[in-house]
Amino acid sequence: MVLPNSPALELNSVILIVEDEPAILKLVKLMIEKEGYHIITAASPSDAVNIAKNHKGKIDGSA
Repeated sequence: MVLPNSPALELNSVILIVEDEPAILKLVKLMIEKEGYHIITAASPSDAVNIAKNHKGKIDGSA
């Protein structure tokens, strides 16, 4: 797992967050977006796989 505060990620990096609890997903998304990252969210691992397969571009990290 690569976390947003990792030096390997630059601002404007794309991060895929997977969380099945909607309130936590929303909170984490807002917190990380405030730091300058582009966030894609998924509510389950299977959703995350589908999103990753269909995403037109690079996903730089996941959490």
